[in-house]
Amino acid sequence: MSTTRKLGATFAALALAVGASLGTVALGAGAADASRPGVHARSVLPAVGHYQGRDGHNRHITFSYDGHAIHNVRANGHLLVTRASVSGAQVHHTCDHSTRKCVRGHWFNDHTFQGTWNDPNQGHESYFQAHYIP
Repeated sequence: MSTTRKLGATFAALALAVGASLGTVALGAGAADASRPGVHARSVLPAVGHYQGRDGHNRHITFSYDGHAIHNVRANGHLLVTRASVSGAQVHHTCDHSTRKCVRGHWFNDHTFQGTWNDPNQGHESYFQAHYIP
């Protein structure tokens, strides 16, 4: 084998080894990122207490959180949902059989809840944001 071919084979082997190493590093970083929901992922610890805010139609939204569920979700004083369980920092879509209204949402940070309430019979949703009131 000529010197040129030997150098070419050595260079190819070296390039392959470097490429494989970089691929492993990139895969490792991707695997770590895949375990997190987002680049800015962080733990949220919802504050227990009372919340108030506004929906997309400027209605006053209020509710309380006891560490397990949100209670008495109201829009302009009208009861929407009596109780909706909280899982981590999220409220899955929950409907109240007596009011026929539904709510869902999540805590954006420890003191801010972003959600949606709706009347399934009307076919539209109203987005809201509520903040912890110390």
